[in-house]
Amino acid sequence: MMIPSWRWPWRGADELQADMDDWLREYNLTRTHSGKYCYGKTPMQTFLDSPHLAREKMLDSFPTAAPEPKRSPAKRNAGVGAVADAAA
Repeated sequence: MMIPSWRWPWRGADELQADMDDWLREYNLTRTHSGKYCYGKTPMQTFLDSPHLAREKMLDSFPTAAPEPKRSPAKRNAGVGAVADAAA
């Protein structure tokens, strides 16, 4: 399928990639953002200023299994009879 030239201003993938690279550089490194946690900084500056937040969110820093909640023997066995009764 041929794309009309008025809709596709690039002569090839290399030109498109160059334009995308320029746009991403402008978006992430030059233009300031008003988004959450950016406070008027560029996204890259926000990223560089917050490695401690990323470390806090890393899953490796969490225990692999949650501790078993403390339950009384009565609550631990609650419902066992009901399941057995329903299956019979």
